Amino acid sequence: SFAHLLYPKVRAPWTSALSEKEKAELWSKIKPDLQSDNPTSISSVMFGSKDYPIWGGYALGYDIIQKASKTRADFFETNWTISDDETILELSGYK
Repeated sequence: SFAHLLYPKVRAPWTSALSEKEKAELWSKIKPDLQSDNPTSISSVMFGSKDYPIWGGYALGYDIIQKASKTRADFFETNWTISDDETILELSGYK
């Protein structure tokens, strides 16, 4: 989302890598382990593996930030990069 603010005409492939249904499925699968600090697990979600779709974590992250910004008009005008996760998830509807 930050890169998209800087380069609004450039579309990274992960911004549209998953359908709404795939995002919902991935979210329900990873939600119980959001606080995991296991690097292997994090990498699998972000980049893809036999258990997760390619770019899945990036696609979800992008969607979460985009939906949060649509909920609160001043989202990108505030210091959103240090917002707590609960607030962002609540704004995005992913909570």
